[in-house]
Parts: sequence; C-alpha cells; structure tokens
Amino acid sequence: MVKVDSSTIAYMEIYPGDPAGDTIILRKIDTLWEIRVQPEMWKPASARYTRSIIRQISEIKPAFIVTTEPDQWHRFKVDTTGVRIVLRDAQEKVLADFIVGNFNFLPGQGMVTYVRLTDEPTVYAVNEFIELGLSPKINDWRDATLIRDSWRDWKIIEISCRDKLFVIAADTATPGNWTLNSRPV
Repeated sequence: MVKVDSSTIAYMEIYPGDPAGDTIILRKIDTLWEIRVQPEMWKPASARYTRSIIRQISEIKPAFIVTTEPDQWHRFKVDTTGVRIVLRDAQEKVLADFIVGNFNFLPGQGMVTYVRLTDEPTVYAVNEFIELGLSPKINDWRDATLIRDSWRDWKIIEISCRDKLFVIAADTATPGNWTLNSRPV
C-alpha cells in the first residue's frame, strides 16, 4: 500500500486531524533527524519517534478494503479529521501521501487501523496500531537529551540554583565515590 524505501525519506510532514495539534515537519540531515520548531528553526528530533514511525509506515499492508465511498470516510477518520502523513525525498518529491484514521478491534482480525491514500477513495484496514506513534505535540518529537557523554569521565559537576552552589565531585581518594559540597555521598 505505502511502498517507500525508507532510506529515500528525507522529509516527513505530519498534519494532525485535531486543530489543537501541531503540524510536525521533520527533515533528515545525513543520518540524523531534525524537527522544525519555528519557521526557520530546526532542533534535533527524537530518534525513537522517527525510527518508530518509519518502521510502522514500512509495515503498512492492507488486510482488507473497508469502503470505496467518500461519504463513509468520516466513519473511519480518514477525512480531514485523520492524521495526514506526507513523505518526501531529498528533492522534496512526494514519495507517499496518506491519512491514518481510527483504530478498532475486530473479532477474528485483531487490532486494525484505517488508512487511505489521499488521492484515492479506497479505505483499507491494516493490521497495525499506527496512531500510538503519532503524537500531535512538537515537544514529544524533540530529542530531550541534555548531555551526551559518559558519566565515568566526569570529575566535577557544579549546579548553580538561585543563590546556592552545589559541587558534586569525584572522590579522588576512593575511585567510584562522589562528594557533595565536600561531603561523601
């Protein structure tokens, strides 16, 4: 259904069906993903979120056709209320454009999500629970890592909070132990 070589995806655009949600725009620079937080401001994106959505997209396979009638799209949230995903290559050519709708539990079928390619009337049920990875909030997509380093290399950490200073230091007399303001921790 969505046949895309994941290595060719350079941009992901995720448009929420919920007006209160944020439009998520991601771009790949070399092997790292960035998220647009303002029109000309990009920040590192969560590798977990981007890997998850790319994996889920690559696994989308239709189980069966639900409807081909546009007047039924609203029942499955594959109209303007669904989550629209647009994938583009490095030249910004559209690789895939589809809408992820409701999910449902069907006896004998299990969990299904309804998906429709934007330029087609057919709604498919797919045997994936896709919506879990589609958070509508930009901050959920950002890489929240503050420090990327091995704590074993650290010797001293100073934390300044209002008018107080906290000093956490490696105890040179006893390797592996630390002090807080010169007191053993």
